[in-house]
Amino acid sequence: MKKQKIFVEVILPITIGKLTYSVEGELINDISIGKRVIVKLGKKKFYTAIIYKIHNEIPSFNVKSIISVIDDKPLILKTQLEIWNWISEYYLCEIGEVMNCAVPSFLKLSSETKIEYNKSNFDRFNFTKDEKKIISFLINNGWVKIKLLEKINSNAFSTSIRLLEKGHINIEDNFISFNESNKREIIELSDNLDNKSAYDSLNKFHNSPKQKKFLDIFFQQNLNKDVILREFLRKYNFNIIIVKSLVKKNIINIKFKDYNNLNSFKLKKQPLYKLNYEQKSVFDKIIQSKKNVSLIFGVTSSGKTELYSHLIDKQIKNDNQVLFLVPEIALTTHLVSRLMSMFGDKIGVFHSKQSLHEKKILWIDLIKNNNIKIVVGARSSLFLPFSNLKLIIVDEEHETSYKQQSPSPRYNARDLAVYMGKIYRAKVILGSATPSIESLYNSNKNKYDIFYLNKRYGDFKFPQVKIINLVDSLRKNNMIGIFSKKLIDEINKILKKNQKVLLFKNRRGFALNQRCNSCGKITECRFCSVSMTYHKYKNILRCHYCGFEENCSEICYDCKSSNIEFFGYGTEKIEENLKLLFPTKNIQRMDYDTTRKKNSFDKIFTKFQANQIDILVGTQMIIKGLDFTNIGLVGIIDSDQLINYPNFRSNERAYQMLTQVAGRAGRRVNGSKVIIQTFQPNHKVILNFLNNNHKQFIVNQLTERRLFKYPPYYKLIHIFLIHKRKDKLDLASNYFKDKLKNILEDFLGPEYPLIERLKGEYHKQVLIKINDKISLTKIKINLKKIIKLCIKSNKFGGLKIKVDVDPF
Repeated sequence: MKKQKIFVEVILPITIGKLTYSVEGELINDISIGKRVIVKLGKKKFYTAIIYKIHNEIPSFNVKSIISVIDDKPLILKTQLEIWNWISEYYLCEIGEVMNCAVPSFLKLSSETKIEYNKSNFDRFNFTKDEKKIISFLINNGWVKIKLLEKINSNAFSTSIRLLEKGHINIEDNFISFNESNKREIIELSDNLDNKSAYDSLNKFHNSPKQKKFLDIFFQQNLNKDVILREFLRKYNFNIIIVKSLVKKNIINIKFKDYNNLNSFKLKKQPLYKLNYEQKSVFDKIIQSKKNVSLIFGVTSSGKTELYSHLIDKQIKNDNQVLFLVPEIALTTHLVSRLMSMFGDKIGVFHSKQSLHEKKILWIDLIKNNNIKIVVGARSSLFLPFSNLKLIIVDEEHETSYKQQSPSPRYNARDLAVYMGKIYRAKVILGSATPSIESLYNSNKNKYDIFYLNKRYGDFKFPQVKIINLVDSLRKNNMIGIFSKKLIDEINKILKKNQKVLLFKNRRGFALNQRCNSCGKITECRFCSVSMTYHKYKNILRCHYCGFEENCSEICYDCKSSNIEFFGYGTEKIEENLKLLFPTKNIQRMDYDTTRKKNSFDKIFTKFQANQIDILVGTQMIIKGLDFTNIGLVGIIDSDQLINYPNFRSNERAYQMLTQVAGRAGRRVNGSKVIIQTFQPNHKVILNFLNNNHKQFIVNQLTERRLFKYPPYYKLIHIFLIHKRKDKLDLASNYFKDKLKNILEDFLGPEYPLIERLKGEYHKQVLIKINDKISLTKIKINLKKIIKLCIKSNKFGGLKIKVDVDPF
């Protein structure tokens, strides 16, 4: 009798398309689309793959069999696979790259993954022979790659997954099995003990500093949420022996608890804010609208979040799911606290700074339990397994942060949200005080509905705007370092009123470059053709492109002169100068350098809201939807840097940033001011902003875009050819150009960009412009073929090609 066999197409998290494997025997009953399976690639590599398709067509080539099925039920839903496929086709990338981006690291496993023995799991199971081998090897060797274990045991991959399910090993990406229980080990004080009696009990035995430190941190963590044992030990680097000792002394207990919710905070539920007449009118029109996408064009502080809340409430009452996208991770905590006061523990959060356990619990809930109805997150939350998604809100839809830059796929979360609205039959709300030109164009073309909020919530007045001409200030000697005297005088007036000051400069660091005045040499990064930024607090030079750092030298490496000087300035220098001018005031900085640690952004924001900070200096991080109170003055230190950026969108972005920064002023306070320092007071962007002439600004921009063949009238595809050797890159780019001429006429390049070397590799760029008369799909198919030809050619070994569709 012939052995029954069927075939599956699977997706692997690497830069390849779908691969075919066979399924035999008992495994046939276990497979279904969306489940994870273990497959072998080549002779030595193993991967966790996702089943994309099941069929009976016998391939014309030899195929391997899948090794095992991991999940009881699908991890990835069919709608998600449909979205992955669209991303792959639209953004010209392999579906494996989409999987790698869409599936969190804790759901993937490969032979390259590192594992270790989990000391914190002191439950005992009966090990199989294979498991004993692996456990004993891990105890003696610490972190080990699975491919190394395969040398001592041929079943290492499958055995490792079983050990993970039992909790006996940790994994560097914290892989998850959906067969495991949601119960977690929780630490709590023993019955009838409070903090003081716990210390007294501890002192009866002996004085143990480590155990006291453990209790100190435990008491802080236990104030408002459960303390999960495994996370607590890992985060604070405590040994399980301390826990055992405290349990033996009857000071703490460990119990198992279902932990399905991300939010263990108990907040008193508040009613929704009442909508004013304008908000209620927009709400009714959105509900009645038959279009999938609605654009809310609401001035800063017009109460868009209150309007969103009522739209969310309507969906929750119908037991539907809502996705609320924000452009920055830092905004999630601020927004979640507002939403939780209205919707309680129905809210989940998903972004890169969360713990792996929090991410796991949300994913499990969406797949299994469906308790979470509202997900707040950054762009990656679009890839979560929604089953009943009916509302997607994209707040600050114009933000560049919604565009994924690296790695592939280089998708735009706003555009993907619009596509997902069609797939899920969900309403998509795009909101902004400064909508993107593309979204305004789509509303003019009747693709989107557009609704306006023209008044500030509470009828607070817009701030008064003043322009300071730096050319005049320098000529009249009215400058104090980088500040005009007028700006310093206004800061003094505001501080005397006990109001706060917000100062904006979109460059971090102390100085933008270091130059030798003897030979003129500017210190550049060793791996990129860019100048290094000086950070005084660490006395280092750092490349903001690749992250390379080196100690700051007082002597020029080229001519050995000590005549070294720093030029330009960033937020760090502004902060230092302000401390000299206002020594009695609390001045702090909010940029990437001061908010790297988890919760650091929230701490600065909370202190500023509580009036513990008088002047806050920040980059664009401070302008993205934050609701600051009691701000009397907003200062834009250098508006010219925004305007003069070499990009076809520079004027649009400059206008948006000026509007957004100014919008932080005057929230729940009247008489506020905005001061803009500039060398170009008559620039069209400045004048349009000053006169609040947004319509004229958009008309001018659209005229220029049409004339010079840019979006929204033309589609752009930006291609980078990358190689470590310049000569091979030149050969490859010429070959690419010749092939491209066969399918296109309108393209620019190949040419070296402004920064021709990044991370030790040379770059050449090609910009393709496609109008609506040409088939975009056909161009993409042919372009994919040319790219494959170039990469496979032996002449250009080591060539990489990066494709960016709709570059931002």
